[in-house]
Amino acid sequence: MLFIVRGHLQSSQLLRDGVKSCCMLGPGNFSGDELLSWCLRRPFIERLPQSSSTLVTLETTEAFGLEAGDVKYVTQHFRYVFTNEKAKRSARYYSPGKRSARFTNKRGSS
Repeated sequence: MLFIVRGHLQSSQLLRDGVKSCCMLGPGNFSGDELLSWCLRRPFIERLPQSSSTLVTLETTEAFGLEAGDVKYVTQHFRYVFTNEKAKRSARYYSPGKRSARFTNKRGSS
C-alpha cells in the first residue's frame, strides 16, 4: 500500500467494461487497497492480489509504502478495527479505485 504524504499522483486503471478510469491522489490519499481486502479475506489465500492501477507522479512526491507482509501483520494484530462496519465503509469510500468506479458508473448510466 502506498500512502501519499506530499505531491500528487495520477492513478489510472482499466475497468471491466473496457473504460479507463483516472483519479488524482494527493496528500492523505492511498493506493493499493486490494492488499487490505486480501488480508481480511477468509479463508485466507497466500497468493498476492494483482494491482490494476498504474500510478504516475505529476510532481515531486513523497510517499510511505507498506509491503504485503506489513499490511498482513497490522490486519492480524488489529483485526477488531478492520471488522468494524464503519471502518469498512470508510475504507471503501476513500479507496481511489472504488471512487473512480463509482464516478464512471454514474456517468455511464446517464
